[in-house]
Amino acid sequence: MKKIDFGQTLGILANIGVIAGIVFLAVELRQNTESQDESRRLAAANAYQARAFTFASQTLSNVHSPEMVEALVAFEAASEADNPAVAFAALSPQDQVRIRSYYLARIAIYDNNYYQYREGYLDEERYGSIDSYIIKNESPIWNVIGITLQTPAMEEEINRLQEQ
Repeated sequence: MKKIDFGQTLGILANIGVIAGIVFLAVELRQNTESQDESRRLAAANAYQARAFTFASQTLSNVHSPEMVEALVAFEAASEADNPAVAFAALSPQDQVRIRSYYLARIAIYDNNYYQYREGYLDEERYGSIDSYIIKNESPIWNVIGITLQTPAMEEEINRLQEQ
């Protein structure tokens, strides 16, 4: 009798072990899937950031040139009346191209920062105290100089910030 009881007990324990192993495997698979999903999100965010910074660095490579500095100073001086359209129109065609390039690079940077924020890679304090302020204040200039946004999410964010 004791051999049967021992065998049955051993069989039950083996079945419990198999069930526990299956549960453990399911948990591990779920964690692995979540880890892979996070890795994909991070890789996409890194690629987005790399594209934005490559574009911005190429565009801003001449920001310290005397011509760019003069264009920025002229634009800032003409913008004192709080009318960027008038200030932009007062610039020479060459300076308009310089200013447009400068702000195009800046929008690429802040579009990237907003993307990083949305994806959870840029904290609320940084985005709320720096980036959103710049986006809100520069977006009217972007519109005036003819920069159209490429990402609908960034357009929605600009609209949200302008309504505040």
